[in-house]
Amino acid sequence: MIAGKTPSGFAFEVDEKKLNDWEMVEAIADSQSEEDTDRLRATVRIARLLLGEDYKKLKKHCRQPDGSIPSDKIGEELQAIFEAIKDAKAGKN
Repeated sequence: MIAGKTPSGFAFEVDEKKLNDWEMVEAIADSQSEEDTDRLRATVRIARLLLGEDYKKLKKHCRQPDGSIPSDKIGEELQAIFEAIKDAKAGKN
């Protein structure tokens, strides 16, 4: 299990097995599509596969007072999570 916290304070846990799951590989490959719709769907799928139940917590963490959830904020959080995973796997955390 890889646990961490993003710069904005979102605490997460990721099961390392999810990083080697074929569905995750497919979703990451789909995120490289030239089609915007495919990339967006893949990004949502990656977040759900990676975070499991913490996906709902991430959305709550990013929700604005008006009820919206900025997609760029979710993207920043996912990027920070992947950086934390990379650092943990490299033995930096």
